[in-house]
Amino acid sequence: MSLEVLAIGGASTLQDRGRYGWRHYGVPRGGASDRHSMGLANALCGNDPSATALEMLGLGGRFRAQSRVRVAWAGCIARVSAAGRDFENGGSATLEPGDLFEVGPFRHGNALYLATPGGWIGRRVLGSVSGLQVARGQTLGPKVETPESRARTISLDGPSESLAPGPIRCLPTPEALPLQIEALRQGSFSVRSDSDRRGIRLRGPAVPGFAERSSTPVCEGCVQLTASGELLVIGPDGPTLGGYPRVAVVCGADLDRIGQSAPGSEVEFEFIDLDAAISLREELEAARSARLRLAGLASSI
Repeated sequence: MSLEVLAIGGASTLQDRGRYGWRHYGVPRGGASDRHSMGLANALCGNDPSATALEMLGLGGRFRAQSRVRVAWAGCIARVSAAGRDFENGGSATLEPGDLFEVGPFRHGNALYLATPGGWIGRRVLGSVSGLQVARGQTLGPKVETPESRARTISLDGPSESLAPGPIRCLPTPEALPLQIEALRQGSFSVRSDSDRRGIRLRGPAVPGFAERSSTPVCEGCVQLTASGELLVIGPDGPTLGGYPRVAVVCGADLDRIGQSAPGSEVEFEFIDLDAAISLREELEAARSARLRLAGLASSI
């Protein structure tokens, strides 16, 4: 029981909730670039939100079912074809042996997640499969068989919330200079093509005030200022220490949105305070939990 990989982008990996408890050894958390979209794909399969899913970054793929298998997908907007039927915003379908599943060019966003009931099988390292690369010629094996009765197709009625437009909300760090905060607030930045899971590199108006410093702890979403005056937003596979000045931190509510930033897309920043960031996170988690529950209910009908 498996899904054969006929073609796939080079930045495709298996992801789950990531590795917790290892950061003090210099091991990043890893996990999905867009945790909500991965959770949405998993919910459509009746899974826990952190079940192992395939993350495709920048490019889609082409797959062939070698046996009966149910799949679900969510994330960026792309043309998806499952057994000859086209989808737009995400959904789920049951593939019969020989059926093709194809993900075309990404039209909006940078990450799409493919899930299956029980999650995909992968070798765990330090308690997680995060980062296990998937390449052409491999096969993906689901942990749970797809029963004969599960042939229903589901199509989501709208895109993932992680694709919502608007500025990326962030908090200033204690060491950020007023002129740096103002440069981020006023500037518009473009995502560079050499961005990856380690960090999103932004090109735009030069941000002043770079100064050499000793390495200090950094976290996912930390916005650093490089020597060239450009910005680097730490990703899920980014370092745990860094020597560049820390000028801002993306609030938790917008980490998935920055994770969907495709090369060439524009990023703007809006500064908020800690209370607002906490409120945003709570409101977003409530809204997303409601959508996950609805997706889970749809998968069980």
